[in-house]
Amino acid sequence: MIINHQISRRTYAQWCIEGAAVQAYRDHGIGIALGMKILYVVTDARQYRVEPAWCAVSFDHGYYRGLIDKAYDEITFAFT
Repeated sequence: MIINHQISRRTYAQWCIEGAAVQAYRDHGIGIALGMKILYVVTDARQYRVEPAWCAVSFDHGYYRGLIDKAYDEITFAFT
């Protein structure tokens, strides 16, 4: 359930998952640089809680189910 994201900005809106991931890295003492790849797990999408991949112990089932459903809808179009 790890999301791989390449940093394209140093600051993100506080209300987005990517911004929460950047903040989670900073909270663990890791500096952020443009072009850097971060690995994270969304633990609670409604409250924008994210953990770096190496310390996540759970994940938000509903959030990942939504990602899977969206991906399925996008590829289904190609087969109809």
